[in-house]
Amino acid sequence: MSQSAGYRHQRRRVASVVLASIPLVALGAIGSAFAQADGTHAKLLAAVEANAESEVRRLLSLGMDVNTADPDGNTLLMLAARRANREVALLLMGAGARLVVRNRFGETPLLYAALGGSEGIVRELLARGVDAQPAVAAWAPMHYAAMRGHVGIMALLAERGASVDFASENGTTPLMLASGEGRIDAVSFLLRRGADAARTNQAGRSAADFARIEDRQRILDLLVKAGGG
Repeated sequence: MSQSAGYRHQRRRVASVVLASIPLVALGAIGSAFAQADGTHAKLLAAVEANAESEVRRLLSLGMDVNTADPDGNTLLMLAARRANREVALLLMGAGARLVVRNRFGETPLLYAALGGSEGIVRELLARGVDAQPAVAAWAPMHYAAMRGHVGIMALLAERGASVDFASENGTTPLMLASGEGRIDAVSFLLRRGADAARTNQAGRSAADFARIEDRQRILDLLVKAGGG
C-alpha cells in the first residue's frame, strides 16, 4: 500500500470509530448521512440505529427492503452491528439480511460487529457461516476487535480459525493496534495465542514501537518480555 493509500485508510478507520461512538439518534430523526433518503427509508435507518425492534419489524412488514442501505452502503445489519444492537440484528438476519456485503469502504457486518463489541452478533454471524477472517478489507475482524479491546470477540474469532497475527496490506497486525490503543487485556490475549511481538509493518514499526509512541509502559514491558524490541 502506498503512503497516500495508507493515509486514506487510516483516515477512513478513524471516521468509522467516530461514527461508532456518536450518541443514538432519536427515533425518526435523520442524520446528515440520510439527507437524501425518503421519509420511510430514513425512519427505517433511524429505527435500526435506535435499536427500536418493534418499529423495525413494523416497517419491514410494510414491505421495506431488509437490505436497505445508507449513502455509504451501510446496510441495516451493518448499522445494527456497529451499534451492538443485538435484538435488531437478529431480527434482520431472520428476515433475510445479507450477511456478507460490503459498504464503500469494504467493511462488512462482521467487521462492524467486532468493532461494536457485541459477542452475540458476532457469534450469530459465525454460526450462520460467515468467515471469521474474510479478505474483504485492509483489516480483518480481529484487527477491529483488538483495537477496541473486545477480548471475548477475539476469542470467538480465534476459535473459528482467525489468525491472531494476520497482517493488513501495510503490515499492521492486531497486536500493533491493541498496543497503540492501550488495550492491555487484548495484548495479553494475543501474546498467549502466539502473536509475534517482534514483527514489523512496512514502516518498520513493531508493536513495541506503537506502545512506545503512545507511552503505554505496561504494554511495552509485556512486549519486551515476549521478545519485542
